Amino acid sequence: MTASAQRSGPRMGRRLSRGRALLLVAIGLALGLLLASFVVTIGRDPGVLRPVTVDRPAPPLAGRTVEGGRFDLASLSGKLAVVNFWATWCSECRREHPAFVRIAERYRGQPVALVGVVFQDDPEAVRQYMRTMGGEWPNVEDPTSRIAIDYGVYGVPETFLIDGGGVIRAKIIGRIDERTLRAWIDTALAGMARG
Repeated sequence: MTASAQRSGPRMGRRLSRGRALLLVAIGLALGLLLASFVVTIGRDPGVLRPVTVDRPAPPLAGRTVEGGRFDLASLSGKLAVVNFWATWCSECRREHPAFVRIAERYRGQPVALVGVVFQDDPEAVRQYMRTMGGEWPNVEDPTSRIAIDYGVYGVPETFLIDGGGVIRAKIIGRIDERTLRAWIDTALAGMARG
């Protein structure tokens, strides 16, 4: 081995050690920032955050339904729309589904419409799910997630209450319970009755 090769050997080892040390420091800083972000947000319930979409006109919502028809939110003018973004693979969606079935029955014949928007799911799986779990409201396909993006959906489930004038009045991120949903609908219907 030559003298120059012997001298470069230890120096190369130190460079790798410094490179590894810098990598470890960078990873440590990233983990520290992630932990700090977690600590700051811990205890916050994302379901009670007031999103920017509330009290603004609802984005267009139109498309093919898994049942083979077409749906357009504009066709519900004058009705209260409960729009639920969901998927068959979502466990929280499965847990909230019975509440939607009961809500559909409770408000049958009133100016209330339930609408599902299928998030990254197979239409056949959705049809089978609805046959098994119940529910006869339209479920709009969203294969490119364009509708979800327009509505600012973080993930499923998310539910929007849209008044008869097409304005979003409430939004909940995560599973909704029947009591909360009934309170939303009853308040909105009372407001519509007052004119």
